[in-house]
Amino acid sequence: MRALRVFGLALALGCAAAPAPAPDPDAQLEAARQDLARAGFDFDADVSFARGPYVVCEAISCAELQVRSGRRTVLLAREAWDSPARLRASLLDIWGRYQKPRAPDYRDKAESALRVLRDGPRVGIEDLVFLRRVYHMYRQLWSQVPDKQRAALPRPDDLAYP
Repeated sequence: MRALRVFGLALALGCAAAPAPAPDPDAQLEAARQDLARAGFDFDADVSFARGPYVVCEAISCAELQVRSGRRTVLLAREAWDSPARLRASLLDIWGRYQKPRAPDYRDKAESALRVLRDGPRVGIEDLVFLRRVYHMYRQLWSQVPDKQRAALPRPDDLAYP
């Protein structure tokens, strides 16, 4: 009888120590899209989302926009799911230019970083370390934007540091 109790205790401890199942990437993506939609950043119904095995993270974004068979497709790198902040920032980055697919220039990237700084907390980006990295990226990108285009962007020193 004692052996049965010990076995039952060992089994219970073994189950308690079992690793939690990995979060479902599709559920995480849907939750992020819903957060963006609640904040006014809703994607059109015809836009599809997929994992892109060759997509890499650049600056704050882990997403690329492609047109496949006439349909806009947002491809997300595996690293986009490393944190909720990175996934939401990647979607905010693409949202600014998904209606007219084009390769981003420095101004587009600076506008994306500014959008993440201003609207990130509204869409669930609560990671202050991440937002501070975005602030520094914005500062670097802003300095790369040509002077004529830079006039439409706020100076980094005029933005609140997260």
